[in-house]
Amino acid sequence: MWTAIRIANADGLESMSMRHVANVLGVKVMSLYNYIDGKDELIDLMVEAVFSEDGDSAPRAPGGWRAELEAAARWEWSLYSTYPWALEVIATVQPPLVPSLLARFERGLGALDGLGLDPIMTHRIYLGVSGIAQGLALLRVSEIASERRGGGISLSQWRAVKFPAVLEELGTDRYPRQAAVRNSPEVIADLEEIFEFSLQRLLDGIARFLEGETGGSPSPPRLGSRSDPPLTEDH
Repeated sequence: MWTAIRIANADGLESMSMRHVANVLGVKVMSLYNYIDGKDELIDLMVEAVFSEDGDSAPRAPGGWRAELEAAARWEWSLYSTYPWALEVIATVQPPLVPSLLARFERGLGALDGLGLDPIMTHRIYLGVSGIAQGLALLRVSEIASERRGGGISLSQWRAVKFPAVLEELGTDRYPRQAAVRNSPEVIADLEEIFEFSLQRLLDGIARFLEGETGGSPSPPRLGSRSDPPLTEDH
């Protein structure tokens, strides 16, 4: 299983096959079928392994629902950076419903316990937070794949070289808002910063929604989110 994970990490999920795993292990491919039915089951085992890697027994993050959802989103973001192939498997309409994935999902839903939300709304909120990680991870995974192929460029390099050149060729006056940041590629190419900013703004919105649902503040506001100032009425 971990051999399959190493192959998928190094060469992508498409390169991970029963034959490839057998070759790396130095065994006959048919011998693997004594233990698993095929590639689909092997992928299920891979997902089970990476989702249970840190266990589900860690104490709840202090700070209520917001801290818990924040921790869950950061954990998922880190997962896709460490195991890029996992995004392809998880961000689908039919993800593998293995115990460790379900346990993670259940824990995330549990962050909203006691707020008076119905199960459907609880699921929608948690899926929205998870979606921030998955959506931006598409860019991160693309970067990793480009690096793996060799000769590729990162998002920041593309923003610094290709993007300004195209704007100059087409005419910056046609795209003034994009041209305004063409000389500051790091502003819109740091995926970690974009993830943090997007996550905090989503959580700010959830907090306001919950205030309306519960008639008050369900948890203390979170101040000092890395590089972003607290949300004010002017934002």
